[in-house]
Amino acid sequence: MIDIESTVVKTVDYLYEKGELIIRLQNGTLYRYFNVEPDCVCEFLFAQSKGAFFANEIKPHYDCERIE
Repeated sequence: MIDIESTVVKTVDYLYEKGELIIRLQNGTLYRYFNVEPDCVCEFLFAQSKGAFFANEIKPHYDCERIE
């Protein structure tokens, strides 16, 4: 897991071979997003506002499941 400097996202992990993006929010909730392209993950990691990118480019566009 990669620690993220964000008020929304705490950590990120990406399973390249599965295309799964795992995100832990600052409140501790853990989500798995499916079929996320590597380019999207790269843009997310380099976005100035990780929280805004997550809210606008990941949450509304990818299926997910809550973990735990």
